[in-house]
Amino acid sequence: AKRRIAWSAVGGPLTHHNASLTVLANGDGTKLVWQADLLPNELAPVIAQMIDQGCAAMKSALDKLAG
Repeated sequence: AKRRIAWSAVGGPLTHHNASLTVLANGDGTKLVWQADLLPNELAPVIAQMIDQGCAAMKSALDKLAG
């Protein structure tokens, strides 16, 4: 089954930010698809790093639950 959450951020250095995270079945595991639409474009590298850190944190937490 497909699971998705979407959100937007208001304020701070971003003038526009919408994002979504979709969790998909992928063989014996799962695949995360995290999309972000933001302005100004110059902040994309910073947001990409935050996305990578968020994915790593989720993987670590889920790996601990799996034992």
